Amino acid sequence: MAIVTYLKSKGYTGPRKQPLADLLLHGPTGSFSTAGALVDSGADLVQLPGSAGVTTGLLPLAILVGGVFVGGLPLPSGSKWVAVTTVGGSITMLLLSSVPIEVEGIAINVDVVFHPNGTSRPLVGRNAIVALNNVGFDATNWLL
Repeated sequence: MAIVTYLKSKGYTGPRKQPLADLLLHGPTGSFSTAGALVDSGADLVQLPGSAGVTTGLLPLAILVGGVFVGGLPLPSGSKWVAVTTVGGSITMLLLSSVPIEVEGIAINVDVVFHPNGTSRPLVGRNAIVALNNVGFDATNWLL
């Protein structure tokens, strides 16, 4: 049996032994970095706090007022409002398509939903896991 060694592998960390990853979001005016994005195979998409979108210039500040997305404003190109079901219930988030991110230093473009709560937990969803390809398990037929 072959043994595969992944150069950037990490053990499960924290008191709950969760799979965490370094994530970097790129935008026209800056970057947003987090060392504690939860790798969540139950999440369809990458999820980031709306404040990350504002910080990077992907979202206009006016669209996120007091931790609440404000409707009726022009949306960034390639974005739309979507209803997302989370473990805590359903919520409206802003979906941006083909957003440049890095997960553990690997650059990919994926769809990202932005949560109106500026302190929401960043999630690395299945769309990023599949895009990363070499993750150590068979992800074929996901998201079909």
